[in-house]
Amino acid sequence: MRHIRKRATPLLLVVGLVGSLTATTPALADQKTDQAVRGPDAAAIAKIIDRIEEPSIPDRDYEITDFGAVGDGTTDALPAIRAAIERASADGGGRVVLPEGTWLSEGPVHLASNIDLHVSEGATLLFGTDTDDYLPVVRTRWEGTELDGYSPLIYGNDVHDVAITGSGTIDGIDVDSSTNVLIEENRFRTGDDSVVVKSGRDLDGRTIARPGDQYVDGELDWLS
Repeated sequence: MRHIRKRATPLLLVVGLVGSLTATTPALADQKTDQAVRGPDAAAIAKIIDRIEEPSIPDRDYEITDFGAVGDGTTDALPAIRAAIERASADGGGRVVLPEGTWLSEGPVHLASNIDLHVSEGATLLFGTDTDDYLPVVRTRWEGTELDGYSPLIYGNDVHDVAITGSGTIDGIDVDSSTNVLIEENRFRTGDDSVVVKSGRDLDGRTIARPGDQYVDGELDWLS
């Protein structure tokens, strides 16, 4: 995942969560127009990639260690992560940086507009297993059905210009009812679904009528 800066249409990037806005993973920046795409769908893929713009995020960093986080894998870093996001959001946005280390979040990370959650090389973001930590409920989806339920691990709703970047380790990607999606330069070892594409289910999905469209997966490694 790469650190990126530019303007994008409103988006919701999803990692272990569902969403309903235009979404993209932070991948192609300078390379998207010269990427070699071959095969019968090359022209369609090239058009999708060319439409994807990058989030507009101010060029300033908020390192979570400055807010008290300890990367020992046992100390709850969530208060520091939330404080860094709140400070960056109050300043108009920026890059919230998880440096090298193992960071335990005892609850969900909720993104705000104009925020880049940057998981640096050598950084691992883990989440606690106490379900009470993922309350109060949020508007989300479960297996394609909209509901009020436990918060996903990384969540954003009614946000724009967000990104998750870096070469560190997080969870799988669940893209729901999104348009113009590019997922690239990621390695997955989840023991379950790695990249999930959804757009609702049964009557609920047909009633909401918000299809997923224009997805490109490129340069992904799948590890068992």
